[in-house]
Amino acid sequence: MTEKPIQDERILQQRRFIQSRGYAYLVLILAVSVLVQQFVLHAPFAQYAVEFSC
Repeated sequence: MTEKPIQDERILQQRRFIQSRGYAYLVLILAVSVLVQQFVLHAPFAQYAVEFSC
């Protein structure tokens, strides 16, 4: 049976913070992509449906 190494709470907190920021940036980029395709490029919904669903 293998044991998991014990991680410091500060390391876990920093890792969660980085993951949270990464998720926020990803959602922001997808939202901007949808808005640009919808209003600037006048693309059909099928073209940006994947970004919208994500």
